[in-house]
Amino acid sequence: MERRALATRAKVEAVNAANEHANKLYAELVKIFEPLVGQKILKADGTLLAKVQALLPEFPCTPSLMVYNVSDYSLAWTVKTNAMVGDSSCLYHETTVYIGELSNGNTLAKITPPQEHPTGYKAEDVEELRAKVKAAKERYENLKSKLFPFGEFFDN
Repeated sequence: MERRALATRAKVEAVNAANEHANKLYAELVKIFEPLVGQKILKADGTLLAKVQALLPEFPCTPSLMVYNVSDYSLAWTVKTNAMVGDSSCLYHETTVYIGELSNGNTLAKITPPQEHPTGYKAEDVEELRAKVKAAKERYENLKSKLFPFGEFFDN
């Protein structure tokens, strides 16, 4: 299989895996944080209070899956995955999972609605979409060149 096809398959695998874990993580963390809405959850340095930290699951930290906290302005974690491309390299994907909004820098104001993290991507579909984008760009450039004497936009 050619390198590009391998890379596409690896990227699709990484995206699907990150999104799948993100969906599970959201469901798990919302159950923990919903009862804490309106309460102070962060210390002055921006880290979670010990009593809140104790409620959290242990987050994975492996070469293929890592979860880490990412924001000082909202309650969010990032899921990072990678998938091998052949034997020599890998492709990464990160999906951010927003759990809640903070107020006053340390209080959980509200839970963020679930975000859509699709998990059904297929390499063949990605390649088909790439071909459609390429064809659309070619049509656009052809039309734009015909419009050349007049410009793309009409300015008075």
